[in-house]
Amino acid sequence: MADAEDLKYAEVRGRILDAVRKNLIGPMEPEESIRERPTITYITGMLYPTDSAEVDMAEDYTEPGFPEAEEQQGDGELEAPIIEEDESEPVQKGRFKKPSSLGISFYVEESVKSLRADVSWGMYHQEKRSVEKTTSSGDVQQKEETVYVREPVMESVALNSGQSGKIRLQQNSQVSLYLMQRRLSNGYRMISLYLHNDTGNGREEYERVMFQAELAVSASDGSPVFVPEYLCRQKEIEGEYYYKSRPVFARGRGCAAVWEKNDGDRYAKTVKSAFIPDHEICAVSPELHGIPEKAFSMRSMAKPDRKEDTLKILRLLASLYAEWIEGLRKRSASDASMTGSVSAKIIGECRNASARISAGIDLLQNDEKAFQAFLFMNQSMYLQRSITAFSQKYRQVPCSLQDFVKKDHSEWRPFQVAFILLNLQGIVHPESEDRENVDLLYFPTGGGKTEAYLGLIAFTVAYRRLTASDEREYEKDGGVTVIMRYTLRLLTTQQRDRLLKLVVAMDMTRKENPEQYGESEISIGFWVGGGVTPNKFKDYVDGNEYKKKEFIRKLTKQIIRCPYCGKDIEQKNYRIIPEEKSVKIHCSDPNCYFHDGAETPRHIPAYLVDEEIYGKCPTVIISTVDKFAQLPWRNNIGLLFGRSDRYCPRCGYIARGEEHEKRHNAARGKARVDVEPCRPFYPPELIIQDELHLITGPLGTIYGGYETVVQEMCSVERNGRKILPKYIASTATIRNAEEQIRCLYSRKHFSQFPPDGLDAGDSCFMREIPLSQKPFRQYAGICASGQSMKTTIVRLFSTILHTAYDLSQNSEYADYIDPYYTLIGYFNSIRELGGARRMLDDDIVSRLKLLGKRYGENGQRYLNNFSGVKEITSRIPSWQITDVLEKLAIPYNKALPPDKQKCYDVVIATNMISVGMDVDRLGTMAVVGQPKQNSEYIQATSRVGRKFPGIIFTVYNPYRPRDLSNYENFVGIHSQLYRYVEGTTATPFAARARDRFLHALVVALCRLQMESLTENKGASKILETPEAELQHIIKPILERVAMVAPGATGDTEKEIQDFIEMWKSIAGSGKLHYYLVKKSDDESKRLLAYYGYPCMMNEKPTLNSMRDVEQSSSVYYWEANV
Repeated sequence: MADAEDLKYAEVRGRILDAVRKNLIGPMEPEESIRERPTITYITGMLYPTDSAEVDMAEDYTEPGFPEAEEQQGDGELEAPIIEEDESEPVQKGRFKKPSSLGISFYVEESVKSLRADVSWGMYHQEKRSVEKTTSSGDVQQKEETVYVREPVMESVALNSGQSGKIRLQQNSQVSLYLMQRRLSNGYRMISLYLHNDTGNGREEYERVMFQAELAVSASDGSPVFVPEYLCRQKEIEGEYYYKSRPVFARGRGCAAVWEKNDGDRYAKTVKSAFIPDHEICAVSPELHGIPEKAFSMRSMAKPDRKEDTLKILRLLASLYAEWIEGLRKRSASDASMTGSVSAKIIGECRNASARISAGIDLLQNDEKAFQAFLFMNQSMYLQRSITAFSQKYRQVPCSLQDFVKKDHSEWRPFQVAFILLNLQGIVHPESEDRENVDLLYFPTGGGKTEAYLGLIAFTVAYRRLTASDEREYEKDGGVTVIMRYTLRLLTTQQRDRLLKLVVAMDMTRKENPEQYGESEISIGFWVGGGVTPNKFKDYVDGNEYKKKEFIRKLTKQIIRCPYCGKDIEQKNYRIIPEEKSVKIHCSDPNCYFHDGAETPRHIPAYLVDEEIYGKCPTVIISTVDKFAQLPWRNNIGLLFGRSDRYCPRCGYIARGEEHEKRHNAARGKARVDVEPCRPFYPPELIIQDELHLITGPLGTIYGGYETVVQEMCSVERNGRKILPKYIASTATIRNAEEQIRCLYSRKHFSQFPPDGLDAGDSCFMREIPLSQKPFRQYAGICASGQSMKTTIVRLFSTILHTAYDLSQNSEYADYIDPYYTLIGYFNSIRELGGARRMLDDDIVSRLKLLGKRYGENGQRYLNNFSGVKEITSRIPSWQITDVLEKLAIPYNKALPPDKQKCYDVVIATNMISVGMDVDRLGTMAVVGQPKQNSEYIQATSRVGRKFPGIIFTVYNPYRPRDLSNYENFVGIHSQLYRYVEGTTATPFAARARDRFLHALVVALCRLQMESLTENKGASKILETPEAELQHIIKPILERVAMVAPGATGDTEKEIQDFIEMWKSIAGSGKLHYYLVKKSDDESKRLLAYYGYPCMMNEKPTLNSMRDVEQSSSVYYWEANV
């Protein structure tokens, strides 16, 4: 049984859904009397007479009161592919008839001879009634009032197997059923049944409208006869195999379809129409049956003297997974409905994962350094969890970190441990096959993917340090070890804070044992676009006050709370030392680990300025993918890949080929320092790509090209073999992953973890929890044909807001209203969001006033439009988004009066919140329009209902065919939500993609790998470069093309050679730089020009960001000679 509190939250959620249905469809009572025309009161669930006037629904967002959004400039750092659309999707143009019919389609066996259709609706007529009114003087007067009274209508009709055509109803001969039947060759019959309003003219329109229309079909004897769609198909649809336990029994026509089915029955017993359908999906449990409580305690697994106990519990994990796989084999062998080849492939993938998990355990048992790294991982993760709990409490009351370190408060989820184990071989043994395998962690949003790869980060860092003494060619005590990449600044804002705490914990652990884990600090670099963090210290010191202020503003908005104690980090806590290209960040709290007043002050191990990141070579780089477009522009980026050969005590590490003084003389109180030679760092060993599904389309295409350089720079040669970095990717929504990974990373092999089982609801490490045990996330669909989207949004938003307020004033629900008090509004374009922002100031406020008068015993809900309504879009600077997210976590407080509440009333957002917004209290969302991708829809709606039962209202635009189609199959789609995720695409090395980046790859590899070509002015030295060295540079590009797009190999090779010849030609005609900030003399030329800006004929337009990848490209017209 479900928890009593969960059931109470679900009850509140149900009250909100009921209120929406009553306000949008009606009726409040079966024989209600209302004071306004029902066509005004209700907006959906109506069938109009066929002669109703047409309505113009070309695009209601252009009407007054729904204007385009004003352009408000934020910091411009929205990285593709989360491109917020300026325009909404096109709708069908022209005039539309109001709906006069609805229908449902379904399947039965040929043997079914009769069915029963139950039809119901409401008709309204006008009456005059005498009511008592109290005047302002207190007198009571009788006044006549017009009301509209509902009359319910119901009728049952028998349907026979040989029948078809029009069937007039007895209760009203102007209302008809239309029956169509089609026999299929496989013994089933497809039936479509429509309810049609043929009412003629002669009366007021509202008197001829059928309100609350409903059509239900069942067997004459009530037996289950409705067949799942998949059984009626002769050919199975891709992906349907996993969802046979969630069959679709009917589809709507002009409405949605729902059905009733008894547990244990194969067929449904009733199918019927619905105008606001709903479907609740199940939560998933990451627990594994058979694992003892606290078995995966981080604290216990961090103890070296518990090695045997740790290995024992890990082997139990592997054993339980192997038993589960054996169960799949037996089930597949005994169930004739399972396709042999599909089930064999599934079981094979599971066995491969099981073998890799066991190999990881063997490695821990036999390799002492690997086990030591495993201990470090657990110590660091446990300390990170302790620091998180401590910092949250310390902000409120005095306490000590030791209070939390003593408690056994954190444990791994089984899938996290399993994922770490199956990746150990690839990290410990670079030459193994696992190293070249891309591992995709595929788990629902909020399930704990981040902790799994944070654990891998800690293991990789520790193992690298532990084996530093074994390495002769490279330095492993330091240097960039892990690169984490995201696509969106909102994601990096929240993920960075979590990762920063882990880095702090790892460095604290390292300092306790530097002999094992190295002398160099473990640190993090935040390497993102210049609109978020500063790029150069020159902006701080060149005398331009505006640039200096911008430098300080960007810098001080990044770490706003101490990662250790949680106290606010203020501007004064950032100590900028431009002559050392350094920023030291301290905490002002005297008890903090990072307090600047301590005897040996420690700084927070985080670097935010690009120049400082290059000089410090931090252990972990957290970056947005678009930053890698800088590869051909910046020679010192090579430092991120270990390409250093000197160290300056003031400036940090120096890139190979980079010009730098041999010493700094004593000046301004600073002693002389000499530049010292040093070994290059071993390149990054682990690359993590979060939210892989976002690396698609134009961004994926460009990104896949630049990945050629990243992989090449992270590789080393050992015994004649190229050792590649380990790639880890994660997502909650993806399809066609194998092809995408091949195009992006040029890897032949990939593995999804956990592999799918025979049913979408069970992959051993992830099992669905029945709704009877845990209410979860409920979806409801609204598609008001004949109404403008503006009307639908106003009615829906105001009903949700008013109902939540009304329930908050009820003592029975006041303790359970918080998840539903703040409404999240999700929009597909800036334009639509801007219109909604205006409605929240005007139309919705007016509607709330009306609802308060009509239904509110507790008065009206008022919106605090200054502090109660916020937006999350690219128009908002990063630091403001962080502030909004923090305040979004403030709950409803029943002790405060409604006008004093601190929580937000409404937060409206675009697809920026599709990933990275983790606020547990949220429980209500309205999605306006079907997002362009179902993956985006799943990701966005997963922001609510994480901790408490949630509800999402999806408002479909009836004038967009895709929206209407999704609405008509609402329950079918939502019961198989992940099946409808679109395949991702990326086409690096397509002709027009090569125009954008092919030359940039050549320049980047030349600058990063050849010392003579490193500096900006070294572009001319291409003439002195031996042809063999150039061919060595070109080779990895051509090998990648041969893997990803073999048909383009010849064209690619020719284009590279043409570019090199052009480069040499320009170099031979005068001074050549890669780029020119200011032209110094008439002889200077540049090879690269910023993409989108004017350039000379021989200058190559080159991207310096991937945010503009969707700009138009050149069009070439080719005509064959006839």
